[in-house]
Amino acid sequence: MLPEWILLHAGLMLTAWVLVLPAGILIARFFKVTARQGYPRVLDNRLWFKAHVVMQYAGVICTTLGLALAWFHTGRLNLSMPHTLLGLGAVALGWLQIIWGVRRGSKGGPTDPAGMRGDHYDMTPHRWVFEWIHRGGGYLALLLALGAAWSGLRLVNAPGWIGWILLLFPLLFATAFWLLSRQRWRVTSSYTAIWGPAHPQPGIRLLVPPAHHDQRPEVMGRHTSSRLGLILICVLLLLAVWRSRTAASH
Repeated sequence: MLPEWILLHAGLMLTAWVLVLPAGILIARFFKVTARQGYPRVLDNRLWFKAHVVMQYAGVICTTLGLALAWFHTGRLNLSMPHTLLGLGAVALGWLQIIWGVRRGSKGGPTDPAGMRGDHYDMTPHRWVFEWIHRGGGYLALLLALGAAWSGLRLVNAPGWIGWILLLFPLLFATAFWLLSRQRWRVTSSYTAIWGPAHPQPGIRLLVPPAHHDQRPEVMGRHTSSRLGLILICVLLLLAVWRSRTAASH
């Protein structure tokens, strides 16, 4: 029987990286515009942003508590172990996401009391860098956390079926990502969701402008999201094959 602190450590980490943080990513990517919102008559639906922030903060706090718990009970962090390095990388990226999010720049635009000019409305270089690093850092953190989870199972000699259950959750995430990306109106940039299709974001071309107020815009990011979802599914399936071959060799 494993010590209680290890079970609690694993529970905190899995809750953060398997449930809370992936759900926050899906909300931010595909729920900027909702089915009942009445877009583009109704713009700047803040529900997705609030849910994303709450979930990301909750997830990072959970993973930090899990790290602190392991550090307290072991008295050190063994940097020669892949589990430690992968876990530290995921936690560090989680906090960098929060810090970078706070420093994402000013908003601007007609709805900003501070005035029209702003990093987001003007799409300044600072905002472009934020968009790419924030999105890429989140996906990288998930991959590091998945590696940390698998290496952790090996450390405690967990039964093989637990690893397959663990793999099921990222597969579900990747499948949901791909399926949602096929619904064209869901893949809307934050710029278009806030200010509407009448203000096309610099560098992002609207493929089909909406013919009337109930039609959603198609944006260039739809195909990228669909490909990314398929890539995630393929990578996870390859990891599953690799894991099964490794288990068979032992």
